[in-house]
Amino acid sequence: MDFLSAFHPDSIILTPPKPGSLYERKLRTYNREVENHKVWNDTAFDGLICATSFDPRSYIPRCLERLELCANIAVYSPYREPMVELQNYCQTKLPTRPILAPTVHEVRAPKWNTLKGRVRPDMIGRGGGGWVFSGTRVEECEPESRDWKEGKKKKRKLEHENGTEMEDVKTDSALETE
Repeated sequence: MDFLSAFHPDSIILTPPKPGSLYERKLRTYNREVENHKVWNDTAFDGLICATSFDPRSYIPRCLERLELCANIAVYSPYREPMVELQNYCQTKLPTRPILAPTVHEVRAPKWNTLKGRVRPDMIGRGGGGWVFSGTRVEECEPESRDWKEGKKKKRKLEHENGTEMEDVKTDSALETE
């Protein structure tokens, strides 16, 4: 599935194939596309992993709608600038804060030079393997107000002649839900 069919499904028209040569292959492709559209439109995803040359700021807000809460997000780029811009965009430009702890990590994959009896990093090669943006999808809400003066009923053991019984006791250590 490409970005056009994912974000603008009205522009894509799927038509079943006509019987003829290569009918079975075309029918399998058609069924696979229909299934992909159904999965994309009807399910929430557990995470997002993306490595593309597109600007991530253009598709991340649309993909966030399809992710469940606490879903992990990872976006790879060989260049630092798009990842830093994405991090800034997530922290300042989005209407709410849907990504918790947006972080950019550098991935280093240096080449190694092996000579007889020793191994050392290759001094001529370029360092670095790219940059990864990561975070967790969350939903922003108002903090709960807690009134610590009200207590919670706790059961305390009382020993009687016939055995042990429980009695309700008010404590200040937790909230009471009445």
